[in-house]
Amino acid sequence: MNEWITREGSLWTFQLPVAEVRRRGLTNLLLVPLLCGLLTLILTLTFGPGSEWVVVPLCGLGALAGVGQGLRLLLTTQARSLETRVRYDLEANELDGLALPPVQRVVVLQPSAWIKFLELRLVTSAGEHALVKKIGPKRGAEVLVVAQELAGQLGVPAEDVGGVAQVGALGLTDKHSAMACYFPVQGIFLFASAFFLVFGERPTVRFHAIQSLTVFALFLLALGVVVGVGGGLMLVDEGLGAAALVLGLLGVALPRLGLRFLLCWKAWKQETWIVPGLGFWMRRWLP
Repeated sequence: MNEWITREGSLWTFQLPVAEVRRRGLTNLLLVPLLCGLLTLILTLTFGPGSEWVVVPLCGLGALAGVGQGLRLLLTTQARSLETRVRYDLEANELDGLALPPVQRVVVLQPSAWIKFLELRLVTSAGEHALVKKIGPKRGAEVLVVAQELAGQLGVPAEDVGGVAQVGALGLTDKHSAMACYFPVQGIFLFASAFFLVFGERPTVRFHAIQSLTVFALFLLALGVVVGVGGGLMLVDEGLGAAALVLGLLGVALPRLGLRFLLCWKAWKQETWIVPGLGFWMRRWLP
């Protein structure tokens, strides 16, 4: 966060760096279309033939919006950086030349449950005043250090509201990362589990990723058994084999779907719950 802050005596200037604006522009320009393409593939495979007539236009609009936003950021980097400049004089307690009531605390928070960007704010008796907005969630630990340094000089406490500065890969909390590992939509849970298994830094998230992949592997094994038995019976009696195949697939798919909803719920409650029968394997991965 040092490149975001300029200190001149008691005057602190906060400003989103030009390089950060440019990076966000490139991310929108390149990553959003890629993610929209991946989402198109997942939804088309999930809902089957014919769904592409709805999925492709919607995801295409999302990709175009990302490209447009990316180009806008790249073409206006200097102006957008200057728009974010905020100057705070610690000694005079003035924000952009305006006197403030005494500061009660310095907080790091996430202003919206849906938008993962963080903010650094001063809290006074007259309300809250933002010093820096739209801080990437992976910088949570850094901005918390800045908040503590600023609070120390002001002689007030620093607070991480809701623990938002403690995030892992993709800027998600442990709870949301664990839920993503079990999310009951084909493809999403698989991608999330594989990602957190490789890049997850926290033992709790890695535990949920391993359990999700284990459940998926057992589902594939059960699916293979059902198809094998159903196919064998169809050689003897076509009607009996077809009935066995349909019932077997339902008997595997429905409990699996229910299990994923249950695992999502347990993850939301932040319970480290082991699927019955998997204790011999999953206990070694307990955080």
